[in-house]
Parts: sequence; C-alpha cells; structure tokens
Amino acid sequence: MSKKHEFQLQRWKLLIEDRIKSGMKVRDWCDANGVTKDAYYYWLAKLREEHYEEAVQSLSTEKISTNTFVELPMPKQSCQIQPTLQNVIH
Repeated sequence: MSKKHEFQLQRWKLLIEDRIKSGMKVRDWCDANGVTKDAYYYWLAKLREEHYEEAVQSLSTEKISTNTFVELPMPKQSCQIQPTLQNVIH
C-alpha cells in the first residue's frame, strides 16, 4: 500500500469517526463538511475492506483448535425440589 493511500485511509477513518460521534445523518454531515456522499461511502467501504483483511490475516496466524473441552465442577449440593402438599379445607 502506498504512503498516499495509507494517509488517505487514516484521514477518512478520522472523518468517519467524527461523523459517527456527531450523530448526524450521513447526508447532513457530508453537506456540512463539504464531502460528497459517494466519497464518504467509497472510503467507508475501503476501511471495512482493510479491517476485514487484517482480521483474516490475524485468524490465519492463530492456531485454532477444532475440539476443546472444559471440565466443569460438580455442584456440592444437588438441588432437589421437595413437593409440598397443603391440605386446604373450604
């Protein structure tokens, strides 16, 4: 990735975070900040793609076990429900 592209990604990451924190709708935020919606969504997609690739790379470097078991301790007292009968005279 070129330095320019890296710089652009970082810049847009900050801009998109700003938009999210503002709570404004995308259209309103873009109008207020002189950004086209097309550019906003283009860079949002690029950032998502970048994060996806990073996640895939980190998963491929981790050792993933297919079968894992965890021993659970037995409760010290068993929970038994004792039925109670009540005689009701009407």
